[in-house]
Amino acid sequence: MRSAPAAAAPVGAAAPAPAAAGAGDVFSAGTIGAELNAYRVSQGLGALAIVSSGARVDHAMQMAASNSIWHSTVRSMAEIVGRVSPVSASAMIGAYANSAPHNAIMLGAYSTAYVGAVTYDGWLYTSIQFG
Repeated sequence: MRSAPAAAAPVGAAAPAPAAAGAGDVFSAGTIGAELNAYRVSQGLGALAIVSSGARVDHAMQMAASNSIWHSTVRSMAEIVGRVSPVSASAMIGAYANSAPHNAIMLGAYSTAYVGAVTYDGWLYTSIQFG
């Protein structure tokens, strides 16, 4: 198993990444969304509409295939990307919450989260855009 720490990438906005080979098994956007919304509610905010996004899943699969994380190239929406091991939706949201820039996005004045998540080789990769 790789020893890289749980990580979340720097803040940025994004759009779908170019097509590329990917890897991994799709992980429930609803599970990620439930953890995200539970966190928002614990901070006194309303829940977001959670949308499973094929473009975000593709991005997560591309990151898994490269054993790396990066933001999409188009900067039109707020985006957070990250990976954690072992696979845990609550650990993923916790990693984002422990990063001030990612936390600010999760707690932002948005109405919708577009979620893509995959598991690969014991890691959970996520790509989430907010609008």
